[in-house]
Formats: sequence, C-alpha cells, structure tokens
Amino acid sequence: MGQLDHDHHEHRQGYEQWDDVYRTYAPESLPWELGRPRPQLVDLFESGKVPVEGRALDLCCGLGTNTVYLANLGFETAAIDIAPTSVAYARKKAELAGVDIAFHIGDSTNLPFAEGSFRFVLDMGCFHHVHIDDRWTYLTGVRRVLAPGGMYFLICFGDRNGGAWNHFSEERLTALLEPHLQLLELREFTSEESDRKFRHFRTVLAQKPQG
Repeated sequence: MGQLDHDHHEHRQGYEQWDDVYRTYAPESLPWELGRPRPQLVDLFESGKVPVEGRALDLCCGLGTNTVYLANLGFETAAIDIAPTSVAYARKKAELAGVDIAFHIGDSTNLPFAEGSFRFVLDMGCFHHVHIDDRWTYLTGVRRVLAPGGMYFLICFGDRNGGAWNHFSEERLTALLEPHLQLLELREFTSEESDRKFRHFRTVLAQKPQG
C-alpha cells in the first residue's frame, strides 16, 4: 500500500476495505483526521445557521472527532462507520470526552435508523466515497432519516482538485442533491490537511422540506 491519500480507494472497491486503512495506519497519519472539529462545522453552529436541537447523525464518522463535537454541543448523537476499527477508536474518544454517543458499525448507503430520526445529519467526507451507482440510494436514505425541516451538511472534494469521479463542481452537486433536498447554501474552501497537503472542498447546507 502506497502513501495514503484521501481518495486512496478507487470507487470500484468495496466499502469494507476502509477497515484496512484504520488497521494499517496510525490515526494521526490519516490526512482527513485533523484532531479537531472541522472549522466549517464549527462555524455552522456558531453562526446560528443550524439550531442545536434533537438528534444528530454523523455519517462515516471515522475517529469520531466531529461526532464528539456534536455531542458536546448538546445533540443526542448517533454515528455510523463501515470500519469496526475506526468505531472502536471513536468509542474510546467519546468515553474520554465523557459524552454518550450511539455508535453503529454499518454501511451509510443502508442506514439502520427510522424515518425522521434526526434534526441534523453530517457528512464529512462520506459522499465523495460513495460508489456512483449507490449515490441515489445514499441520498434517499439521508432524506428518509431526516425529520421534516432537518438539516444536512455535506463536505466533499471539489473539482479544483482536478478531474476525478469524486471531485464535484457546484453544478454537479446541485443536480445530484436537488431531487432529494432543498439546497440552502453552497460554498468552497481550501484546507491544509494533516498530511500538510492543500485540498479543495465544497460544502452544501441543505434541508428536508416541511410536510
């Protein structure tokens, strides 16, 4: 296995192979694990764009850094990841932080939650690793588990990183998400990740319509 990068897995590979990443590499060496909540997520709540109320879900939670942040805000928090090793790390992080989080090992394209369960769903780096053929199923699942009026916040690779199956333009994101959710805000940012490489991302704040 060569140098780890965000898009290490080709989209043809199975999601279960993510556990190999968490078993092979030290947590602090993973580029997407900043060791602190994503600034864009923090700004979302500090700006008041999203209220802290009810239940929140972190999709593909990784080591649980953002998950613990959501729990500390006051959300009743759940999280899911396909990799048992990452969930074990995240459970330990939650325990050390003294927060109660319901962790699930599972596939985010087949969410084991009831309809309308969550007021807020976070996707930090999950959607851009969802296989092309699974995108509609994934987004249908996100809409299903959101309560009416609930918010979805997506952070994914932007097309300024170059051409790739999982690097998205604003137009492409709009076309993919609009059949499922009402788009409220689309933004772009550049981040120096923990491997000291700069990468370009897009964010989407979307809402499940009322009624």
